[in-house]
Amino acid sequence: PDSVGATVLVTTRMALDELLANGAERLRLDALAPDKATHLLAELIGKDRVAAEPDAAEELLAYCGGLPLAIDICGARLWDDPGATLATFVVGLRDEAKRLANINLGKRFSVQAVFDGAYRALSTPEASMYRRLGLHPAPSFSARSAAAAAGVDVESAAVSLGVLRSSYLLEMTAVDGEERYRFHDLLRVHARQLALKQEDAAEQVDELRRITRYYAALSIAIDRAMTKERLRFAPTLEPVIAVPDIPSVAEAFTTFERERASFVSVQRAAFQAGCFQDAWVIGEALWPPYHGRLHPDESKGVFNVGALAAAEDGHLEAQARLLMLRARAEMELGSFDDAEQTLSESRTLSDRSSDVRLRGSVNEATGILYLDQGSFDTALTYFAKSRTQFESVHAPRGVAIQDYVIGRAHQGAGSFELAEDAYELSAQVLEDLDDPLLLGRVLLHWGETLLQLEDQAAAGVLERSAEIARQLG
Repeated sequence: PDSVGATVLVTTRMALDELLANGAERLRLDALAPDKATHLLAELIGKDRVAAEPDAAEELLAYCGGLPLAIDICGARLWDDPGATLATFVVGLRDEAKRLANINLGKRFSVQAVFDGAYRALSTPEASMYRRLGLHPAPSFSARSAAAAAGVDVESAAVSLGVLRSSYLLEMTAVDGEERYRFHDLLRVHARQLALKQEDAAEQVDELRRITRYYAALSIAIDRAMTKERLRFAPTLEPVIAVPDIPSVAEAFTTFERERASFVSVQRAAFQAGCFQDAWVIGEALWPPYHGRLHPDESKGVFNVGALAAAEDGHLEAQARLLMLRARAEMELGSFDDAEQTLSESRTLSDRSSDVRLRGSVNEATGILYLDQGSFDTALTYFAKSRTQFESVHAPRGVAIQDYVIGRAHQGAGSFELAEDAYELSAQVLEDLDDPLLLGRVLLHWGETLLQLEDQAAAGVLERSAEIARQLG
């Protein structure tokens, strides 16, 4: 209409940039917030029905993901059958393979039909990217990760991701300066179903291997950015897509937090698909960031999957190491009996290995188990044994760690002069090794000990520890 008071409202999944050139205003609509989605469902089927089954209503709306069309269709079906309960209706949505088919009012009015129409409008590269991302186990992904999934270069992946976003088939957010993409939950189901139908089994396996190898290599990059030298069993990996450069400990922590949920999902998918090496490598490599950020519930699961994968891969040392790391997480959770049992399993395996550093690390973890429970003399016995083992194979970082934990045991027992000596020895070695992450911890405990001794040097040591913490983020 060309009258002054008229307005035309156009709804579309396409960008329609030509309308902007003619003065149109674009309003991007997000999914409905939970309270708005509940209000819409109540308007469709009645407030009483929603109030009578709040849990079922919440589950139904979770499957709809705030998508108005999905809520409208579910509401229409429920309104048409006033005797049906929400609990019964939601049963048909729980099976992912049947979810889209059950959100319909016939073939021509369904979520499936809308998604199919958007998919058919895609060119071949974007359609391929859409399908393959449907098999991606991570909840969100970067352009590099998407490139690994699709088997294309990063530049091509970025172009396809941009088209999918413009077509409202992907959502994009910026996390710590990096563009990341994710599916609406129903679109992920749609993309996955297309992939399972159109991609042959061999390509599905190859795609998952590209993804798991990329994340395994990324976890190694994080590890090596945080700690130049430590006990590792992971081999050198060559992913199809190069992982980003991680120049500092601070950037390693940022990358870890950004990818945490992805690491957990990808590791589990790797184990289930038989990519055992990638699964245990992810677990082993993520010890430094997990130790620095303390997510014990989550890390326990990651280390456990890693240990299971190492066992399947036949890597005894990696299995022992990951069991020891699981025990460390159990200690952080205060589950000392579980940690003792897990350490026993780790020790049995490590005793079969010729790697002295591995046996030393198990003794160290056992000492920490006693330290955390206040048994300082027993802890010191294990730390001294571990120190001797690391010293015998000329592993200065291992020796420095034992001096650090020996200091903690003396500090806990109130022997502050002995603790000060141990911390000083540890700090001297770590300065030479350029290990700021561990050095910061040593300086913190050293400073606290100096305070107990009323030593004026305490302020300078604690300030140095605080400065390192600020640098590492």
